[in-house]
Amino acid sequence: MIPFTYIARNSTGQEESGEILAVDVAEAWRLLKERGLAPVKISEVERLRRSLSRWPVTTQDKVMLFRQLALMLRSGLTLAFILETLEAEAHKIKLRDVLARLRDDIRSGRPFSEALERQPGMFSPLVCRLVSSAEASGQLADACVAIAENLEFWRELRGKVMAAALYPAIVLLLGFGVLLFLLVSLVPKFEKAFGAKLAVVPWMARSLFTMSHVVLEWWPMILTAICLSPLAIWICFKVPSIRGRILDHSLSLPLLGPLLVTAAVTRAGHSLALLLGAGVPLIDSLRMTASLMQVPALAATFSRGADRVLNGYSLRDGLQSRHLPPTVFGMIAVGEQSGALPGVMKEIGNFYQMELDRRVQLLSRMLEPALLIVIGAMVGYVYLAFFQCVIALNKR
Repeated sequence: MIPFTYIARNSTGQEESGEILAVDVAEAWRLLKERGLAPVKISEVERLRRSLSRWPVTTQDKVMLFRQLALMLRSGLTLAFILETLEAEAHKIKLRDVLARLRDDIRSGRPFSEALERQPGMFSPLVCRLVSSAEASGQLADACVAIAENLEFWRELRGKVMAAALYPAIVLLLGFGVLLFLLVSLVPKFEKAFGAKLAVVPWMARSLFTMSHVVLEWWPMILTAICLSPLAIWICFKVPSIRGRILDHSLSLPLLGPLLVTAAVTRAGHSLALLLGAGVPLIDSLRMTASLMQVPALAATFSRGADRVLNGYSLRDGLQSRHLPPTVFGMIAVGEQSGALPGVMKEIGNFYQMELDRRVQLLSRMLEPALLIVIGAMVGYVYLAFFQCVIALNKR
């Protein structure tokens, strides 16, 4: 897609200007005509601005969008005018194009929730459903605030997880780099110095020499495997079936499994609180929450819970699963008996949010010394093998 600047006339004859993404000038012309605009001039954006315009729309952009929507809606401005104002202020052409399409849909009479659904891959089903419920109740500004807070929470959580994983990943990468350097440059010199002089090479040195031979002989394939490993990891997490199997098996791991469950319960608590508070029926809320779950086994738990509730079970009995913590069922039972289920689900989300922060910090604290031990063991193995050879040579 190429960004184009345009000058066009609207239905009232007034000139409008902006930017639009299209494959070529002809498609840009057609898209403008579909918006009810009569193009006067269309120009391709220069190369530098084009490269900047390809920046994706981030979660932070969406947070700012919904916060600005809430603020302007509370000021009494119309939705079409708000979207037009935000479009003029947007720096990213992709975001500007989304806002332009939203504005056109609103002007053509479509509901805001339907306009959001028409933007593929931009807004989640949860966002669209919350907006739809808010439109019916007349609380669109409050819904925009809730959506912004929800998006911001998950953005901050992803940032914490990435920050916690970045340092161990760098240490592990440097450790393997040092090990490869030792096997390629230092170990062959050890073998020349001690291999011919010793009748019996100590077992540690012998295994080290074997690893060095393998690395020196197969280094093209090893280097290719190292370079392709990030691509393989990316493919594993992009293909839903492979990612699902990996996450399902991860539930049985000692530290990662409870972390995934805690994250899922946190998301479910916040999502159900938002949906139920907006007036969405319980069964629809459960099914929508199931669609938000990244782990297939946990998604099946909430999907099965929706079917059970439809068949007459209580929510507490419908969600019974070995994956969910027992505390959740007790709190849900209290919420059902008191009739304050949205508030209880919010409390569940807040409680497990704190638990999730604690688990992320714990995992980070445990990974650092564990990786240092692994790296120390790899480097120490080389030096122990060296000293074994020195001791064996002195005993001759």
